Amino acid sequence: MLCVLVLCQRLAIGQTSASLDCDYRVKAGEPFKVRVKLDQAPSVEGIPLIVYIDGPEHAELAGGVTMKRGTDTYEVPIDVPPTAIGGTWSVVQVRVSPPGRTPDMISYTKCAFEIIPIPGLVLPTRADVAVSASQSQLLRREAIQLQARIQQVKSKVSEYEASNHRGTLTPLLRTALIDSVSALRVTQDEFLKLGTTKEQRPNAEAFFSDLGQTYQAAISQMSHSASAAKQLV
Repeated sequence: MLCVLVLCQRLAIGQTSASLDCDYRVKAGEPFKVRVKLDQAPSVEGIPLIVYIDGPEHAELAGGVTMKRGTDTYEVPIDVPPTAIGGTWSVVQVRVSPPGRTPDMISYTKCAFEIIPIPGLVLPTRADVAVSASQSQLLRREAIQLQARIQQVKSKVSEYEASNHRGTLTPLLRTALIDSVSALRVTQDEFLKLGTTKEQRPNAEAFFSDLGQTYQAAISQMSHSASAAKQLV
């Protein structure tokens, strides 16, 4: 698709005017070019010529070319993506940017055209976000959670010693310890999935095994204390 832009400089007063023919319909995703005809060709190479367009909801696109000495007409490509919003779009700026000089914003007459959106376009509207943890971050999180569980267990042990002299092990205490073992197993699985090498794997498994045995020993000790208390009654 081609939109024609003709620039005519009024040399006497140092201003620029433009006459445009932009009565076109562009489908989102189609190639689109703006033809710019300058009043005179540049005398040097390498000057950027940039065209900016705006659409509904403050959407913006732009395209540019590098001008050549002696050439006064350019087709400036603008990438209209498949996701471009439908509706009326307009050329809002034509800029000549000579290196080492202040960019020249060329004035122009109105140029508007329509972009036809792709029907049935589906875009995400919601995201569930989580940190993709490294092994060290995973262990740090587990250490914090472990400290919290230890405090909970200490509190429940104090409650056990104060109120269960007949030897009945508090079900809540046993549940807390079993939950800790389950959480440790989940952490172990996640840790091993995060790129543990063959050389590191035995050490990692031994580390988590030792922690698990600590929990199991606590459960066994509570059970043993409960049995001993029953015998004394």
